[in-house]
Amino acid sequence: MAVIKGIPGLEISVVVDNDVVEEYDDEEAVRARKSVTKYIEAKSGAYFAVKVNMTNKLQISKKYAVIVNIRMDGQSVKSTFFKAAEYKNANGNSTLLNGVTVHEGSQCVFKKFCFSDVAIGDGDVRHLSGEKKKTIDNLGQISVEVWRGRLGEPKGSSARQFSLKDVGTIPEKALKGRALSHKAGLGPGVPAEPGTSFNMDYIDKDSPFAAFNFKYRSLQALRSLCIVPRSPTPVALEDRPIEELNPEELRELLRRERELNAVAGRVKMEGIKREREETQEQNGEEDEITVLEERPRKAPRTSASNTEIIDLCSDDE
Repeated sequence: MAVIKGIPGLEISVVVDNDVVEEYDDEEAVRARKSVTKYIEAKSGAYFAVKVNMTNKLQISKKYAVIVNIRMDGQSVKSTFFKAAEYKNANGNSTLLNGVTVHEGSQCVFKKFCFSDVAIGDGDVRHLSGEKKKTIDNLGQISVEVWRGRLGEPKGSSARQFSLKDVGTIPEKALKGRALSHKAGLGPGVPAEPGTSFNMDYIDKDSPFAAFNFKYRSLQALRSLCIVPRSPTPVALEDRPIEELNPEELRELLRRERELNAVAGRVKMEGIKREREETQEQNGEEDEITVLEERPRKAPRTSASNTEIIDLCSDDE
């Protein structure tokens, strides 16, 4: 919950699905005695509420009421008040402000707060009006202002004709480098009974008693701004110590090793088969080389005129 050190007993937070959204410091925010600025994550289509916690430690006179005004994207959306008796007690007061009651045609309906996607395109910035540029500059922030005032007379129904400004498709250049991802929206209307509005005499004339600002962005945008650290690369199971693995991880590691061994076995068999085929091919080539036609060596011929004839039947012997 966002708190201001000099104002004890007052806490403001944003709630989604009954859980307080995690807050991150805005290091670039101007430090002020009566205000605080935080970053929070916005999820498309998620309904949210502003949670106001007050205790009897809140240093406001009992004769004053606490007025809470919620602004979304620069537009005043909801205003309510708390009498001193509602929070100056042992239990304090915790209230969820999750929507606004408005007139829709002839019917009074209640609409919940939600996060909506921002449409960004390639339009020409020069075609934007000054009013629309101002609206774009205010996108992406929920501001909760706390004022002190004297409660006056009732002045009628608290329901009013109201709608959030439609910015349409925003030219990318109009964002001026801002990592903007969402805008505030209102959910479908549900029939409701209107409350009562009162006149209020504000004690704080120029600035609120306390101000809480929440800059909402997608998780990806928060990471791009280095508000939220990027997810570390997970360490592979093979590189982690065995004693740190749970049973499921051990089974997964064993399965991977079996697959690797099976692949290695197939590769080895294919290698052996290939080696045999290559050996057979080489042997076949050697046979073709050695099994050649071998002609018998011819005896040298001798000329008839040079042949010496010996008569073994000579009478002289």
